[in-house]
Amino acid sequence: MTLKDKIIQVSYELFATKGYERTTISDIVKASESSKGGFYHHFNSKEDIIDTLLDNCMKDLQFHYNNLFDRYNNDTIKVFNGVFEAITIYKSEKIKRWPEFMNMFCFEGNSLITMRMAHALHKMTEAFYFELIVKGNHKRLWSIDTPSNIAGLWTRELMRIYAEISALLNDYNESNFNKFVSLLEFDEELINRLLSTDQLTVKDEAINYFESEKSDMNNMNFNRYKTLDKIV
Repeated sequence: MTLKDKIIQVSYELFATKGYERTTISDIVKASESSKGGFYHHFNSKEDIIDTLLDNCMKDLQFHYNNLFDRYNNDTIKVFNGVFEAITIYKSEKIKRWPEFMNMFCFEGNSLITMRMAHALHKMTEAFYFELIVKGNHKRLWSIDTPSNIAGLWTRELMRIYAEISALLNDYNESNFNKFVSLLEFDEELINRLLSTDQLTVKDEAINYFESEKSDMNNMNFNRYKTLDKIV
């Protein structure tokens, strides 16, 4: 492991357990068995480390988004439906450290990390949907004059779904679940109408994702299991 990698690793751990604001560069230097000179050789500030952490997270998730094209042989509809699946696979790779991973983003005082993560996730997902909508135009699956508008709208709605999933995980009851299902039915009809198709399956994909999250939460006995509610 290089010194840069070690600095990133210990920063990740300190931000998750101590909080970004309370973690000092001296803490990072000490934990990484580095020196201030060694730290500043690789990073100018703690914010530089955040940028590197977020960049790594987004590259990993982007890989799983892009991998959907191979998984479904460039079937645009299936790729569109596979976004929840991509995030589930991404999460499964990090499951051993998932509570720590999410704690880094949800730790009280880590608002800077949370805001940057939200912006990065939104930007990348919107770009992915834009690409899919344009591909759908080329394949004559639909004819959309303003793909950027629909990509932006649908990304915002997707982030809302994630927030609702997290809220439901933390306050589950039949009434809340039924409201969640109603939201999904509305969203499924919305995106199908926007793209003039009937093949997009928001409801099933989101419920499967919710069940996966619920199972992981129970398996880890993580009482305050947070997913993306503070990020979106």
